[in-house]
Amino acid sequence: TAHRFKLKGQNYHPDLLLWLVTDNDFSTYNDAMLGKAQEHDRQLRVKGVTDTHYVNGEFFPSYRKAAEEVNQKYGAKFIMEHQYQQLLDVLSIFTGPVVFLIQPAMPDKYLDLLEKLPQLRENIHLLSLENYDVLVDDHPSAKGYTQIAQQLFAYLTREKLIPCN
Repeated sequence: TAHRFKLKGQNYHPDLLLWLVTDNDFSTYNDAMLGKAQEHDRQLRVKGVTDTHYVNGEFFPSYRKAAEEVNQKYGAKFIMEHQYQQLLDVLSIFTGPVVFLIQPAMPDKYLDLLEKLPQLRENIHLLSLENYDVLVDDHPSAKGYTQIAQQLFAYLTREKLIPCN
C-alpha cells in the first residue's frame, strides 16, 4: 500500500487523500497472497476453468484459498499489525489531509486502531459511513458508490476540508 502510493499516488499531488477502509484492510495480507492466488488461478486454468473469478458457486476461489494459506502461515495478529503499519507508512509519506471512510459495522478491534490515527496529527479525519448498497462480493455497487459519495460530500461540506461548491 505505502509502496504503491509512493510510486503512483504521489505523482498526482493530491490535496486530500480519501481511503475507504474495510475490515479486510486489516485481515488480509495482499502482498503475500498475490503470487499464491495467481498460482491457484493457473492451476484452475490447467483444469479447463476459463473464468477463475467464479467457480462452483464461489467468488474468487483462488484469492480465498491464498488468503487461508497466508492467514495460517502468519496469523491474524501479525497480519493486522503489518497492515496497520502499512497505513502508518502512507501517513508518513502523505502529510496532507486524510479522510478515512469507515465501512458500517467495522469490527471493534479495527475501529480501535483507526481511532488512534487522529491523535497522530490534526488533519486526519474519520467518517463512519452509514449502510450503502453492495454487490454479492461485498464491494459497493454503483448505487453504493453514489451513497458513499453523498455521505462524503456532506462531510466535506460540513467540515470545510476543501471547497465543495
